[in-house]
Amino acid sequence: MMARVKSIISFEGSLFDTTFYQMNGKSYARQKKQSNKKDFLSKDSYKGSRRSCSEFGSASSFGGAFRRVLYPMISTINTGYFSSRLTALFRKVLKGDMKSDLGERKVLEGDLTLLKGLEVSTIDKVSLLLIGQVKATIDPALHKVLFDFSAVKRLNRNAFPAGATHYRIVPGVVMVGENPKKSGQLINPEFTENKFKEIGNPEREINRIIPFRQNYSNMLCCPVLGIYFYQQINGEFYELKTGAALQVVASERLLRPDLPSDVGRNWKDWIKGLASGILKG
Repeated sequence: MMARVKSIISFEGSLFDTTFYQMNGKSYARQKKQSNKKDFLSKDSYKGSRRSCSEFGSASSFGGAFRRVLYPMISTINTGYFSSRLTALFRKVLKGDMKSDLGERKVLEGDLTLLKGLEVSTIDKVSLLLIGQVKATIDPALHKVLFDFSAVKRLNRNAFPAGATHYRIVPGVVMVGENPKKSGQLINPEFTENKFKEIGNPEREINRIIPFRQNYSNMLCCPVLGIYFYQQINGEFYELKTGAALQVVASERLLRPDLPSDVGRNWKDWIKGLASGILKG
């Protein structure tokens, strides 16, 4: 229940079971929501909420694991609300799991094609920096990813940040298992190479092959492409804080029955963890 407060004196905070707050320059009061952790965990009336809460936790954890693995390549990118966007995206991916019931659905059983084309930044995008599209082909049998630049006609210099004199285009491969507790993998051998290319004399990108290793029987494989800009001053290269972008080029689920499984926590574990944090107060 929420009520409008009409008074000369206005304040924010809680008094007994009533919370006072400001919204759009006006004062409001509402009764504190009463939740019972035991009821939430045991009563049938909360069954749907428990399952929805479970899937939110699964999407959030998988998105967090994906972001942590990718961090070395996105630490200098203006990611904005990337964490929230990832959680929302993985919730959509979960809905693609048609074999499991609500609360039991798995990310790796869902529609992973939704990840293709994902841009880390909502401002600086690989799709705007390149005229043409990079293709990535995942070969599970040979454990490698081919990055094909043949369809890229040129760079879009109009989208380059001011002050940039050089750039780098760096491919990488992200591997994440179903269990967010365990570490994923980021394979990007070119990231530590200081091969800067002049913006005034851009080179045509050559195709690259990146080998990868699959640690678990069921993993997400995402080839990614990052573009970074630099300014050369007195022979030294300094990375610019604007313009950098990264895109997920492709996504695929890799199955290797001969490898150990990587099982995530079930919905009861998620509920216990979320209930402790959300319902305690």
